[in-house]
Amino acid sequence: MRRQDGIHLSSQGSKTLVKEILKVLKRADWEPSLYWLKMPSEFPEDSPYYIVSPDGETTFNASTQICIWQREWLDI
Repeated sequence: MRRQDGIHLSSQGSKTLVKEILKVLKRADWEPSLYWLKMPSEFPEDSPYYIVSPDGETTFNASTQICIWQREWLDI
């Protein structure tokens, strides 16, 4: 007997499903407490191991930036 382990969507199907779920969440009258853009960074303090900024003196904390793939999910 074969066990069913859930739905398997194509790449396009997964993207469509995520878009629809995010639309519903954005229209809701509540804000999820674990929404990834609202959560504080786990290690917000500066570190000497971060990338050096163009001024050559300060460091650049990349954890506060939004990546290209993250923008893709926000531009619905």
